[in-house]
Amino acid sequence: MAIMLVISVVYADEIKTASASAHYSHPITGKINDAGKNPEIGQSMVESVLYPYALFEQVGDNTFLSIRLGMSENLSDVKFRVQEKSEDEFYEVEFIQNEFDDETMEYKFPVKSEDSVVEVLAYVDAMGREVDFFIDFSDFSEGNTDFKTLSDLESEGKNPLAELKIMGVVENSDIESVGFEPAELGYEHGLLTKNSPELADVEKMLSTQESGQVAIPDSEVDSKVNPTKWGSVTIILFSTFMVVIGLISVFMFILAIVMFFYYKKLKLENESLEDVVDEV
Repeated sequence: MAIMLVISVVYADEIKTASASAHYSHPITGKINDAGKNPEIGQSMVESVLYPYALFEQVGDNTFLSIRLGMSENLSDVKFRVQEKSEDEFYEVEFIQNEFDDETMEYKFPVKSEDSVVEVLAYVDAMGREVDFFIDFSDFSEGNTDFKTLSDLESEGKNPLAELKIMGVVENSDIESVGFEPAELGYEHGLLTKNSPELADVEKMLSTQESGQVAIPDSEVDSKVNPTKWGSVTIILFSTFMVVIGLISVFMFILAIVMFFYYKKLKLENESLEDVVDEV
């Protein structure tokens, strides 16, 4: 009992709840590391995945962070990288995960301080590719809501302090700035890529929901704005057809004129013949 009391005191140094904000681009530099082409849709996606609150636990000189991610049944190969806002380097970290509910997973890992940026990388099965986004924190307040604490893990027979550690520096030289060209990024599949016309339709629907307008898929818009160009054979056939139609039209016009004068001539001849018959 005495040992459990000491452990509880150590784990209860300081506990804070904070607001967690998801960012498709780095909240400070504005850089994007995800392969998608559309920051607006990407931002909407990451906001829907991240639980809006987080837990910070201070144990001596060590700080531990707990966050939650939804859509857990679609996420795999999850990784976390941590950066101090005052530093340039990211550090990969070990984490402990616990199921919060059927759709949400809770993750606990070490950070250097509350003033951290967390990079989340996870493979999304439904998209067929990895996604990459960032989290930062604000509005700190004392206490916990319903996050699982280090003490809770200890009472379950786990040794969280032994499992959690900060690993080596992660290179981020592949990060592109927000001014990228969409054609230069993306996979051949999945959401937010250059070859995803379905996503363009989703974007149009999202952008028109508030205005009440009917969304028109890009495939239909493109077919009207940029019609397919004709080939040389089609051009020749069409030109020949138009020439034939033109010649027939000219012929019919001339024939109509000839018939008019011919009919008029016949009428005059008939009138002359009737006059001769009357005289006889």
